[in-house]
Amino acid sequence: MRDSIQYVVHGLEGAVGSDLERAPYLELGTSRMPPRSFLVSSAIASEDKIHRMAGAAAVAALSGHGRGARDVREMLHLLHRAGHALRELGEDLLDDDNEGDRK
Repeated sequence: MRDSIQYVVHGLEGAVGSDLERAPYLELGTSRMPPRSFLVSSAIASEDKIHRMAGAAAVAALSGHGRGARDVREMLHLLHRAGHALRELGEDLLDDDNEGDRK
């Protein structure tokens, strides 16, 4: 059963499954048989490896390397612009409030 577990990775997405015809019935159960999960237990056993892979991908993207780096740079640029716009709006609101207090 464990030998049938396969995974595929495409960029930052991945899928895990089995090519056995009976795998969905074992994993999810049937009306006559309770679930006998083997994929979920394999994923739980690989949790540390999954975390390390996700962390490495995030570090690579944030440092400007690897997949998604361009998207991260664009997002950071947009957040920077939004921060400036919010600061200007806040300063304008405070200036308007201060002018109203003087009248």
